[in-house]
Formats: sequence, C-alpha cells, structure tokens
Amino acid sequence: MREAFRRYQEPLKAPSDADLRNYFRGVAPAPPAYRAIRDEAKRNGVSDLTMRQIDEEVSATRRNLAGKKKNASR
Repeated sequence: MREAFRRYQEPLKAPSDADLRNYFRGVAPAPPAYRAIRDEAKRNGVSDLTMRQIDEEVSATRRNLAGKKKNASR
C-alpha cells in the first residue's frame, strides 16, 4: 500500500519528443506521397528550411507567376 501511495504522489513524467514521434509513426504512418516528398527534400538539401525561408520562397514564386500572367495577357 505504501508503494502504491508513493507512486501516486510522484509527478508524471512528460514523454520526450522522440517518444511522441515514434508513437505517432506507429499509430498514423505518413502516406507514401508524403514520404516521397520528404525523401526528395532530403536529397535536394532543403529539408531543414525555416518557416521564414519557406514563406520567402513561396512569395517569390507567386510574384514570378503573377508577372508571367500579366505579360501573357498583353
């Protein structure tokens, strides 16, 4: 009884990030298309981009596409 009470009083340990990742990989594995995209990003060396870098790249691409559409309509 003492041991049960002692364990009850111990603070809960939060799982580590690695434990959570492994849990979610087992419960909900990534679809094959996502895995292919992730693997391609690693091969191209762009898997470690920050959100700011991604946002800048998306904005630049959108500006480029908008410029092409504008020129095509002339």
